Amino acid sequence: MSSLPATGVKGVSLIGVPTDIGTGLRGSRMGPEALRVAGIGQAIQQFGLDVKDCGNLNGPANPWQAAVNGFRHLPEVVQWNQLLHDTTYAELAARRLPIMLGGDHCLAIGSISAVARHCRAQGKKLRVLWFDMRYIDEMGMRHTMELALALVDANTHLHVSLDVDFLDPTIAPGVGTTVRGGPTYREAQLCMEMIADTGRLASLDVVELNPALDQCNQTAELAVDLIESLFGKSTLMRC
Repeated sequence: MSSLPATGVKGVSLIGVPTDIGTGLRGSRMGPEALRVAGIGQAIQQFGLDVKDCGNLNGPANPWQAAVNGFRHLPEVVQWNQLLHDTTYAELAARRLPIMLGGDHCLAIGSISAVARHCRAQGKKLRVLWFDMRYIDEMGMRHTMELALALVDANTHLHVSLDVDFLDPTIAPGVGTTVRGGPTYREAQLCMEMIADTGRLASLDVVELNPALDQCNQTAELAVDLIESLFGKSTLMRC
């Protein structure tokens, strides 16, 4: 079993953010509960880590209105992200590793801004890995990850923003925006294990899980499987 990913971290805090306020398709508001049903807390506890479930944040309802000047539900997006910012920053200040259970990816505004504020206060460098991108297709997974993790050191706060719709829909059907030809199970596991190898993971987003489109909670269970690898479970046999 692994030790905590980042030195000095006292435990892991789960923060549910049940909203689909920034999307054009409802359903990701149910993501936090799907991840809990899939056993995210127990999966992390098996590594000997203290896991605190902070419950769900309570923000404004989705008014389901058309976008205005390219922005969807901007006032509500601001409110949700302010709530998430404050909660995430408080957990970081308590030397805990926050995991944001989304919810849609607009919530990264709140989580990453809190992490950036924490890094400024601590004098740390911030490295954000945002899994949602074409570069992998062009360069290959291992090379992409080697570049992404280059120069990560003991003074680096590593934040992973995991959009589950970056995965191939054959393994992750429960998302609003499917992308055929996305990373396979093995490629996704390689990503997670290479991050785990750095020992620098310090905060995490898990977003865009839409249980309304899933099959028997398959995508949530896959997300939990990947998160286990972030915390040190070895799935791939590598030399």
